[in-house]
Amino acid sequence: MDKLTLTSDEVKKLTTDELITFLQGQDYLLLDRDDLRILREQKISGWAFLLMSLDDLRGCGLRLGPALAFADLIKRFNTIDTNKIPYSKYFEIFSFEFWSLEHYIIWVIDKHEFTDKDQALHIFYESLQRIINDENSSMINKESARILLKNRMSDPAKVAHIWASNNQISDVRKAIKVVEAHMELDNVTNKRVEKLNAQKLISGETILASRETRETNFTSKETNPPPKETNLSSKETNLTSREKRSNIHHEVNESSNSIKKIKTTGSNIVDIDQIQILNVERYVKDQISNAERFAREQISDAERSARDHILDLENLSRDQILEVECLGTSSVFKTIGVDETKKEPILPHGRANLLSVRRNAGMLFVDKSEYIEKLEKLDSKFRVMLLRPRRFGKSFFLDMLCLYYDIQTAGFFDQLFGPLYIGKHPTRSHNIHLVLRFDLSTIAEDSQEGMRLAFNDVINSTLRDFIMKYTIELGYPNSHNLIVKKATSSLLNVFNLVQNRGFDLFVGIDEYDTPGNTTAFRMDINKERNIGKIEQFFNVALFSMLKKGCHDVINKLYVTGISPGFSASLDIILDDISSKPDFHGICGFTDEEVKMISLCYFNNNEQIMNDVLDQINRLYKGYRFVNTDQDVIAPLYNSQLIFHYLIEKKGQEFVALPSESVFLNFSRVLKTVIEQSPVSINDVIDLLIHGSVPTSVISNFNYSDVFKIEGEEPSFKQKQLTWSILYYFGMLTRRVSGELVIPNEITRTEIITRVSDHISTKKDIGSQIFPACVSLMQGNANYFVDLIKGFFMTRSMSSVCTMNESALQTAIEILLPSSLRIPEVCLVVDDGTNQKGQYCFVDVFIPEGVNTENPLSTVALKLKYITLMGLLSGTKKQWITTPEPKIMEWLDKEIEKENLEQLLNRDYMYWSIEKRGYVINKVGDFLNYGQLELDRYNHAIANGKVRDCLDPGVLDSRIGARKFLSQLRTYLIMTLGSRRVMVWPSEPVTIDWKYYINNQGP
Repeated sequence: MDKLTLTSDEVKKLTTDELITFLQGQDYLLLDRDDLRILREQKISGWAFLLMSLDDLRGCGLRLGPALAFADLIKRFNTIDTNKIPYSKYFEIFSFEFWSLEHYIIWVIDKHEFTDKDQALHIFYESLQRIINDENSSMINKESARILLKNRMSDPAKVAHIWASNNQISDVRKAIKVVEAHMELDNVTNKRVEKLNAQKLISGETILASRETRETNFTSKETNPPPKETNLSSKETNLTSREKRSNIHHEVNESSNSIKKIKTTGSNIVDIDQIQILNVERYVKDQISNAERFAREQISDAERSARDHILDLENLSRDQILEVECLGTSSVFKTIGVDETKKEPILPHGRANLLSVRRNAGMLFVDKSEYIEKLEKLDSKFRVMLLRPRRFGKSFFLDMLCLYYDIQTAGFFDQLFGPLYIGKHPTRSHNIHLVLRFDLSTIAEDSQEGMRLAFNDVINSTLRDFIMKYTIELGYPNSHNLIVKKATSSLLNVFNLVQNRGFDLFVGIDEYDTPGNTTAFRMDINKERNIGKIEQFFNVALFSMLKKGCHDVINKLYVTGISPGFSASLDIILDDISSKPDFHGICGFTDEEVKMISLCYFNNNEQIMNDVLDQINRLYKGYRFVNTDQDVIAPLYNSQLIFHYLIEKKGQEFVALPSESVFLNFSRVLKTVIEQSPVSINDVIDLLIHGSVPTSVISNFNYSDVFKIEGEEPSFKQKQLTWSILYYFGMLTRRVSGELVIPNEITRTEIITRVSDHISTKKDIGSQIFPACVSLMQGNANYFVDLIKGFFMTRSMSSVCTMNESALQTAIEILLPSSLRIPEVCLVVDDGTNQKGQYCFVDVFIPEGVNTENPLSTVALKLKYITLMGLLSGTKKQWITTPEPKIMEWLDKEIEKENLEQLLNRDYMYWSIEKRGYVINKVGDFLNYGQLELDRYNHAIANGKVRDCLDPGVLDSRIGARKFLSQLRTYLIMTLGSRRVMVWPSEPVTIDWKYYINNQGP
């Protein structure tokens, strides 16, 4: 083998590029480009190279051959170090205040591969003794070294646990045996060192006692000449009295015995009396106590946190990570308990922790780990941002990333990730980083000062936990010196520490934009809101530090949030993957995943599953986050809302709206939009009526751009920005054509509720709603018809021209509060044939409720909206796509003037799903069909709730019924254009049931 051309000291000074150049010159290593690329990517300097073990080299991704060659080269350099460097140098490398014997042993064995344990111990004790004897050592350092000499760790189990953890050894018992064997070699060395220490301590005590007595005699008897010092060859004779005080042994009894021994030997201390002895003893005791207390305080926090975290890791390995089974060919998995393989399926509702899921039997979860591979293909040092609405599973995926990259989870990587996609296709970067994760969702204070204080608390608390977790890797640092009041400085200190220790970071930031969202959409609009100052604070306090960290110590950065309104200063370093097709499914569930979860959760009952899926598709499906004109991306479901629905559905028939924060955010954002935005209430109503907005999403904006400051009242600048915000918060989503649409029924209901609440506060309309509804339930529909007509008269002609047949349904849902009505109630009806169990839907159902003092009727409405486009096309006998607005306005006025007979004889063209084309019918045909529907309504509703899904009745979990004599009224309401509203009531029917809305109680 070639002779080394550099010394180990010279290698330690090499930069990464210089190290690579040196290694290229070692021909026998047989390196290729990939090996050198790995060294460059990992930023391995000469100093770090000499500290690496074979496992470290393999963990970087090196092939076995080069890794073995590097390990042999490192051993050769370290062998030279062992022969050349004085023993004391080994120990002085470290901050010894936080070191104990077992820590040093582990380091020596791991980094220098000593096979002679006695030699390692000799180095350790010799280093401590030199520190004690060094004139330049402080009192604290000397006392710390003395404590380490006296309180030697003798429990091999404790040593073995730390050793096993550092070296990722799963068999702790085997490690204990190894340590016990080494400790047997320690006995002779211990006795030799103790004897040497005792001799030096006694010598030191003799000199100190002599000087103390001499000083006392000099102050009391100035005429007496000072006694001569004992002629000792020891180095201690040159030390001052104060320095010698710090060298007294910890046990007061030994000090007292030494002084008494000196007195009886007839030395120079002939005048010492008992009081002087007690004074010296008291002084010695105080000095020892103070020094010992200070030293212990310095080391206790770091050692305690290290022990606790090691125990946590041990407990984690003991608490079995359960095996999983893949359900079908999907990415859905179920955890399997050791003794409970038939455990009922459990949904991880509200859980954002993969370990928690994997340690509980019966848990259903979706494997999204394939996106880890996609992230690294994007960039091995990815810095990305993912934006999704609340409760979509962003935190769960971030937690998986943290576990995947954490250096401390390497010991159970196979158990945790083995069955998953990434376990079968691992990347080189797994388990090589220190993980620093921030959760900014708790920073939601109203005032700027409160926001600043909350920021400091959250960041500093996270950094303390980080230091405690990685206290061994970070060299047992004192967190009190690193964590200061200003969190920005604390963050910089931790970055520097990690870099100096030769590690790099995976940083995850969850809900980065919560502070901005809280400020922008605060409910109390009269409070001071200066979003620009909040943005500026976070740019300086956090985001600028992240930029710096990405240049120095951050290897990977993953940021989650809802909107880009707070990310201006991060755009330089972050790649937004939110709308990239490859990452569309990184959060949320697909159709196949929802189907498999539902099937397993309902114990493979396909009938229940199909019924549930029909409801889920209507209520929750529809999110599309990719900007593409191709229908290749399947829409997604909000994962936590799916869990909520399935759990509630399994427990009871009625499923209430979830009290999730996603809907609280809807309420806040919609309130701000409606009350302060250039997107008016009429624009939102048009959205509800037409179902879409012809606009695109703005992906780059700041909240300071969205709001303009007018005194203390900010308002929106542009409609497009407003629609974009509604998109990011999940109230709108993309359509294949590029338009923005309401994604599903549950979101539509929330928007209608907010619009209805807003309208009810307006005097011109709000005061008419409840009286009109009461009159309708009493048999008088005139007030209700006027209310509908007034609503449509407020619509613009361009809006009226493009209205579809759901316009009337939307109008009534907006006008009537949700506490009074239920849309699209399912009935089981008898259609007069031999087929039973046929379904139909009541457009609007208004239950009588539980009020018995002023009894009203239950009302069912059949609605039909006749569009102007259909009437004009019926007249022309062909479908007209772009009619002139003036013609449409003329037709709207003509319809208002015509009598009933003329209206019913008009031709109406519409698209027929059954015939897959346009057909023409008379308006009167719809009247006849509607009246037949009312008869079916009466028959079904009069029978109460269904019992077997075959006999007529009400089949809807939102409605309850109890036996009580009541009345039923049904109406057919037909609207033509915006000016003509007609109503046909049926005869009231006496029924035996009183209906009520389920969440209002029986």
